[in-house]
Amino acid sequence: MNVIVVGLDGLEPSLVERWAEDLPTLRGLMEEGSFGRVRSADPPLSAPAWPWIFTGKQGGKHGCFGFTKRRDGEYSWDPVNYGDVNAESLWEALDDAGVSCGVANVPLTYPPADLDHGYVVSGWPVPNRVEVSNPPEVLDAVEDELGERYRVHPFDMGPELQQASDERVLENITDGLWHHQRAFETLTRQTDVDVFCCVFMATDVAGHYLGRDHDLLKELYVEQDRALRELLDGCPSDVDAIVMSDHGHAAASDWNFYVNEWLREEGYLSVTDPSGVDLRGLLRTAGVTRERLVRAKRALGLDDVRERLPQPVFEALQRVVPPADERSDGFDPGRVEWSETVAYSPDQNVVHLNTADTHPEGTVSEAEASRLRAEIESELGEIDHPAPDRDDPLMTEIRRKEEVFDGPFADAAPDVIPIADEMHVTVQTSFNDGDLFARDEWSEHRQFGALFTAGDSFARTDDVRDRSILDLFPLVLDLIDEPVPEDVDGEVPAERLAYDPDPSMRESHDEHAPSRDYTEEESEDVREQLKGLGYLE
Repeated sequence: MNVIVVGLDGLEPSLVERWAEDLPTLRGLMEEGSFGRVRSADPPLSAPAWPWIFTGKQGGKHGCFGFTKRRDGEYSWDPVNYGDVNAESLWEALDDAGVSCGVANVPLTYPPADLDHGYVVSGWPVPNRVEVSNPPEVLDAVEDELGERYRVHPFDMGPELQQASDERVLENITDGLWHHQRAFETLTRQTDVDVFCCVFMATDVAGHYLGRDHDLLKELYVEQDRALRELLDGCPSDVDAIVMSDHGHAAASDWNFYVNEWLREEGYLSVTDPSGVDLRGLLRTAGVTRERLVRAKRALGLDDVRERLPQPVFEALQRVVPPADERSDGFDPGRVEWSETVAYSPDQNVVHLNTADTHPEGTVSEAEASRLRAEIESELGEIDHPAPDRDDPLMTEIRRKEEVFDGPFADAAPDVIPIADEMHVTVQTSFNDGDLFARDEWSEHRQFGALFTAGDSFARTDDVRDRSILDLFPLVLDLIDEPVPEDVDGEVPAERLAYDPDPSMRESHDEHAPSRDYTEEESEDVREQLKGLGYLE
């Protein structure tokens, strides 16, 4: 192995600096090489961040802007998968060059790519009961070592963790962390590849659920540091190590901002009451909610309801039984009067225009779009922070499409990206009975992740500048002396290297396997997983 890339999803650089004395592995990487911040994607969410990382390109060049995509000719949104990332990935570029690569648990890599010189074990999210490894047998040795089935996302989610004590949450996340560590260590020991890439998810899950208890969050960081040490100890002594996060975390959110309510209030969005029977609403009124089912399960002493129910019955319950708070159902396109709507928000931290050339009932012409983006940006910037002791604007950053995205897929990109109080206020998509704000106790992402580099190819230096997550792709190719695609947006971070980089360039090979649409059942599986971590309401 020549290069190892370890992703620590959501690792927060300011917390690493604060707790450095108790994180000897990360501190050692700082002392042996370099450490600094990396700017995340826009918006700073795990998707689109990981496709930015593994393609070296912003979404306008590959078409993946979040965990969901709008169906052609409709207003419904479906989960995305690897087939929706229309650009060559790092491992595809390596494979084309004859360089062997192992990939494990990188988010948004299902279905797994077919490599001639390596393997892919898909990362979260994946539907239930699918083959996550290509070739399939690569997981045989892992599962023999684990003594159990490999789990892509080995943590409880949603009501299970929300109703657990913080100590139980820490225990659950720690167990999942070591499940991944043993799997990754087995892969590095039993497979012979030039480049190995893996991602731990525990720091992200802990950031969401333990962000308000930094004592417990620190315990998880210490466990993650130990797991990283054991993984690196199993690598060759001369390996070049890159450890990075896709974004920061643990911005304790005290408020929710309901952006679709604001769009409605400002006249950009029109809502009509849906017709027909609202089964989920009736169940919620009757007290039949997911949270109550979880409490009942615990009272009966059932470890996992799926062990007592046939899978089809469990999946039907999952789709029908609502959360207690109707706002957790998220954005409902059925409530929108599209012929009278100018703008809407289907996903966190984004606003889309209802453009005539891309939407079935679009109301915004191409000529009007730029003016409306600027107008919405200006009006969002005038919103005051809801906290009574604050006298400052709510939005700390607002970016427009033309500032972030370019390329063949830019038309599908979000038009405005609002960041509220540096992510300390969560931008929600559900409706909220006319109220723009509500109190919250969630923890959210931050806009800068961390980047550690160490090894023979890297310099020992503190003189680093903020970089972009886009820089990983060209960096790895330069480390193994392979040409970099000419249209990447990332740059090789020369100040971190022990040599003067002079990367050669080549044409991009963005031909991609056809997108594989999820079945309806698979789509619901993935939606439930995304809701469990707050990526979908």
